[in-house]
Amino acid sequence: MQVFYHYNVVNYEFSKTYKTPATDNTKVSSAVSFIMHGYRCISPCKIEAYTRKNRQNPHLNRAVFSVHNMTYKYGLLIVLFCVILVAILRGGVYLIAFIDVSGNPYGKQDKSPWIAAHAMCIRKRAIYDVTATLHRLKRDILVNELIELKSTDLVNKSTLNHPNLEKSKYLQNVVDHCINHEDCKHATVVFKNTGQNKMSEASRLPRHYVDLFWRIEAIARDFDGSETETIVIIDDTAPRVDKNLALAFNNYLYRSLGGDQLTKILPIPIFSKSETTAGIQLADIAAGVMRNYYSLGLHIRSKESDLSLFEQKVVEYHDMIIMRSVNKRVGRYKVRGVYIAESDYSV
Repeated sequence: MQVFYHYNVVNYEFSKTYKTPATDNTKVSSAVSFIMHGYRCISPCKIEAYTRKNRQNPHLNRAVFSVHNMTYKYGLLIVLFCVILVAILRGGVYLIAFIDVSGNPYGKQDKSPWIAAHAMCIRKRAIYDVTATLHRLKRDILVNELIELKSTDLVNKSTLNHPNLEKSKYLQNVVDHCINHEDCKHATVVFKNTGQNKMSEASRLPRHYVDLFWRIEAIARDFDGSETETIVIIDDTAPRVDKNLALAFNNYLYRSLGGDQLTKILPIPIFSKSETTAGIQLADIAAGVMRNYYSLGLHIRSKESDLSLFEQKVVEYHDMIIMRSVNKRVGRYKVRGVYIAESDYSV
């Protein structure tokens, strides 16, 4: 038997009951309901009156004040966190999609002729294996598990033309054991930089993100399991940009005819720094491979032609990502995992 304290949001009183332990789903759902009700109903004056009446129980008072502070100051964040926590504990989150964009779609055309928006989707059961492997490779090969190497540091001539370099060995192992992991799928939107792209309004989701989310949806539906919710984690660039992107993300899911078909993506985008997030680092490397493949013109060159070791490796990594992509019908649309946009594509 366990002791449970229940807070009555109508009478603002606690009651004590004795029950057998509940399931995890019941506990989490009760916690979310408690926070949601508390955020709407608990008032500061009622809390103060209640604590004056129950001075003999300081532990209970601290709990009340803790709930009061959290629900008033951090109510929205708590609710969003609990939504994610409920999904994870219920086993509903099967995928985590890490998103990174290689190249600047709003920059000059000569500096970023091709842009690659990439999503690396990892099944929940493989997250520890993938991140632990990346940590081990940094420690054993680079002798620095805290270092962050961008795709610009790895996917280049000076690295891949010299296979005996530590960076080259590191990249090869990352591709073999992390990016090519059996529980990882990839989606990419590749397009030419027209040089005329402008930052979208706060309410509009950029087109390359829209196309990428459809491919994440296809991957989520392709994995087995009746519930395959996906948490989207995006590379953190700038607070203002991230805020606008988050607003546009939810606007697209809730207020568009296309967004209402993306039923497997949780409407809670998370923005994370790449230096602290292994999945973002892997997505950055994969995006760099895809961008280099098209920037080097390898898509129009014969594979039998003379290629440098650097170009051969880019082709090898590109083909692996293609193999790990998913082509699937979503609604009435046939979605290809790797989308090569038309020449006049604008974001």
